[in-house]
Amino acid sequence: AAVLEALARIVHGTFPKTIQSRAEAAENLWTLYADPVLLQQALLNLALLARAQMPDGGALAIAARNVYLQETAPQLPNNAETGCYVCFTIEHSGPGLAEDVIARLTHPADPAEAPVTDLDRALHSALRILREHRGFVTMGGSVHPGSSLCVFLPAVEPAEGAITEPQPPTLPSGNGELIL
Repeated sequence: AAVLEALARIVHGTFPKTIQSRAEAAENLWTLYADPVLLQQALLNLALLARAQMPDGGALAIAARNVYLQETAPQLPNNAETGCYVCFTIEHSGPGLAEDVIARLTHPADPAEAPVTDLDRALHSALRILREHRGFVTMGGSVHPGSSLCVFLPAVEPAEGAITEPQPPTLPSGNGELIL
């Protein structure tokens, strides 16, 4: 959640004011074994790709949630393991990413290939960081394909029973007296 909060501050403070941004983290996000600075850099680079799709402004939403991916999950690439992941979703209101960018996101090129533009460098850097953390990116977007990026990072599997419903606080009884 701290990485998402820091990313939201950077986006809000540096992206054009014509882009309305919001960030939302689910409660009790699972623990990631990741360098928070590198993770923030990768997510920011992907947010920059989204910003580039909205030159005249728009909306950008960044969210984080827990997911458990099984072997049959369509998001699970061939080389990924089943299990617990934290999914960071970056959605924007602009047109989807170009097909060549989508291809590089879903099928990363040989690292020896040199990036050409600043956005290529951002994409290359984000993918390198995610690969180092055993993460991967999938594409989404029902209206505009490529307008939603989902970053999956392996999480520490919670201890059995660690995921519980929140309990209401226990109120003091007052021992027969009225407490105001």
